[in-house]
Amino acid sequence: MANVQTGLHSPAIPRPSWLRRVMLRRAERRALDTMEPRDRERVLAEVGLCESDLPCVLDRSGHVAELLPEALRLNGVDAVWLDERRRDLLWDLQRVCSACPTVRQCRRLIAAGAPAAEHHAVCPNAGTLTSLGTAA
Repeated sequence: MANVQTGLHSPAIPRPSWLRRVMLRRAERRALDTMEPRDRERVLAEVGLCESDLPCVLDRSGHVAELLPEALRLNGVDAVWLDERRRDLLWDLQRVCSACPTVRQCRRLIAAGAPAAEHHAVCPNAGTLTSLGTAA
């Protein structure tokens, strides 16, 4: 319920998921904008990005946290193991996912419980996901 005096949402009422994603993206952008240039370059290099990648990643990456874990699960890949043992590979998967042109199709396929083969037809990470799935 909105607070009459401030017009803000009450903390007890959950915000729609799209609004949470927008707020998180803005917070991420503010955090990067306030970094010293050298620190910003270091952080970007750690995740395999450069300054010119930021607009695409920040504007279009809200789906990564939602869809990539599901794509990993669909392919039998343990996300915790990947994060602990091959973080570089996880970051690359996230980078590719963030620039994905087929987000809507991916979301529909995952929601419908489609098999991995059907998901691979639209996923730019399909080759890596397949390799990880067979290695697990």
